[in-house]
Amino acid sequence: MVPQDETLILSRAGIRVREWRTHVDIRHGVMRHGPLDVDDSASPTHLRVGLVGTEETIIDLRQWLPETCAFS
Repeated sequence: MVPQDETLILSRAGIRVREWRTHVDIRHGVMRHGPLDVDDSASPTHLRVGLVGTEETIIDLRQWLPETCAFS
């Protein structure tokens, strides 16, 4: 427990991304360097996604995903 008149500063641990680099923000690190296991033949190659929304928003998302992400 920290007394009220003291400040406790915690450092953020870095997450490992491709080529064993680290970054404190997982989204930025993966976007910039790629996932850690991208070259590992045992890593998953597909991601199953469930969609919740109206028919219109699901149609829009299904069109947007292939345009934006590196999968089909």
